[in-house]
Amino acid sequence: MNGAYNFVAFTILWICGRSSAVEHNLAKVRVDGSIPFARSIFSQYIHSYYPATNIHIMYATLNNFCYNQPMKLVIAITGASGVQLAKTFVAHLPSCIETHIVVSDNALTVESFENQKVTLHSSDNIAASISSGSFQVDATAIIPCSMNTLAKIACGISDNLPTRVAAVALKEQKKLLLAPRELPFSAIALENMHKLSALGVIIAPPVMGYYAAHDSLEAMERFIIGKWYDLLGIRHELYRRWK
Repeated sequence: MNGAYNFVAFTILWICGRSSAVEHNLAKVRVDGSIPFARSIFSQYIHSYYPATNIHIMYATLNNFCYNQPMKLVIAITGASGVQLAKTFVAHLPSCIETHIVVSDNALTVESFENQKVTLHSSDNIAASISSGSFQVDATAIIPCSMNTLAKIACGISDNLPTRVAAVALKEQKKLLLAPRELPFSAIALENMHKLSALGVIIAPPVMGYYAAHDSLEAMERFIIGKWYDLLGIRHELYRRWK
């Protein structure tokens, strides 16, 4: 298995045009034979020559390839008015994704997902499996993200499960998407979004793209969800792409 990981990692490096570096370090990996060592070399060269590359998403891809593991996705709902959008987001997810949903104790919210093939977590359960970095969640999306939750995440407060999983995503440098839903945004909210964006958090409000010429509310929702899927690296055919 280590050999498979090393093969994929160094194939990518070779494609990037660093064949001499590959040959030099491949001998080291053959001696060491460890995935952590391969990761360190992989990270070193990708960051040296391609600093804008999201190395953590590439790690997730390599892990899934080598170990045949499904993507682990967490969706937290922190705005009562966005339950329907979150429900539609989950409904279109590929069945191969291991989905964890953080919901409040509100019965309506829970009922919205109880027939789905997902794992539900209470927002009060700070000891849930997904609250630990060792659980290795690949991506976290907070849809919608309330202004209160946004402020807590920006200030490093993790007093419930949604803010905790966000804090874990930040410390583990995993993909984190926030979908703040507010109109208009206050200066404080914009400052919080700017701070988190600078830390690599994806700020993606549910904003329409009118160029797509949608003819129904459902088509508009699919467009927004499709854009979120794009950002999370989930393949889909929810909207017609620009050609």
